[in-house]
Amino acid sequence: MDATHAQGGTGPIGLGAASRSAVASVTAFARLVDAEIDLAAAALPRALLLGVLTAAFAAGTVALAAALMMSIAVAMGASWPAALAVACGLTLLATAGLALYASRLLRECTLPVTRRRLHALWPDDGDDAEAAPRPASSPAAEPSR
Repeated sequence: MDATHAQGGTGPIGLGAASRSAVASVTAFARLVDAEIDLAAAALPRALLLGVLTAAFAAGTVALAAALMMSIAVAMGASWPAALAVACGLTLLATAGLALYASRLLRECTLPVTRRRLHALWPDDGDDAEAAPRPASSPAAEPSR
């Protein structure tokens, strides 16, 4: 190897230099991933704390909104029990809608497509006969029209 190659000049790179470059790239990538994981681990407790505070403020806002609805209903001539029932009903309706939305989001957290792909690559040995893939010649394998 001549002096320009040894000092990092331009020209053809030997196998040793290429392998050192690959090792340096992999090492740099590993350090980057490690730093990203450290940042995520440091941010997670703060994010959870802010999430709890957000939920507390949201609960307070819902309570104030219910009190406002009740005071408007009473000012319009409704009785206190009726105003309470209306505020409670609207709050329960909103809670049910949000719970339904959250359950749909949680179904996506199970990574169904990824799990199917992994199961296709490495099927479990303990699967029952129904979960096993059927041969192409069976009538159940043909799509219904």
